[in-house]
Amino acid sequence: MVSASRAVHIHKKGVHHLNTSVPLATDYSAQALGRVFQINLYSFTIASMIYSRSAEYAIRALIPLAQLPTGEFALVKTLATETGIPSHFLAKILQDLARLGLLKSTKGPHGGFRLNQPPEEITMLRIVEAMDGPGRYDGCIGGGPECNDRVACAMHDGWTALRSRIMDYLGGTSVADLAKALGEKRRLLARTRRRGSQKSAGRA
Repeated sequence: MVSASRAVHIHKKGVHHLNTSVPLATDYSAQALGRVFQINLYSFTIASMIYSRSAEYAIRALIPLAQLPTGEFALVKTLATETGIPSHFLAKILQDLARLGLLKSTKGPHGGFRLNQPPEEITMLRIVEAMDGPGRYDGCIGGGPECNDRVACAMHDGWTALRSRIMDYLGGTSVADLAKALGEKRRLLARTRRRGSQKSAGRA
């Protein structure tokens, strides 16, 4: 492993600026990649490193939609309350997703939004590309005009390996996967709270 340090600044429309120490590496194991991008949690979040706030909100909104019974619609107000997303911002995002064919919308007292495709077919990558545009990860992380093996970029090898892992995760994780994971997490937390309450009652 070559020990060197570089400051990385990603300047993308709608994305928080990043500033992290990046040691150059030839070891592309998960442990090494964790060292390549040391996240400064005080200045930005993991999500802002991967996609925009709009894409984050879109992903969060589609999870409860994946849990709706067949044929039912969810109101923007209901989704905003459940996800904690500002309703005016959420309404625009849902309208954009409906226009792109990922959602179906209807008006009226029982109107709202629902998925227009099976949740198993809607991957995180599709949502990110819908909100942020295709080719988001094709650019040079070092600010060069293009990203390829012929460009002299100190960050290229480490970034290429990490980018591949990001793309695999986004492309291999569907809204159905996220909805299932959220449901399992909520059940686990509920069991933990019940056990805690039972222990407290036993000591009383």
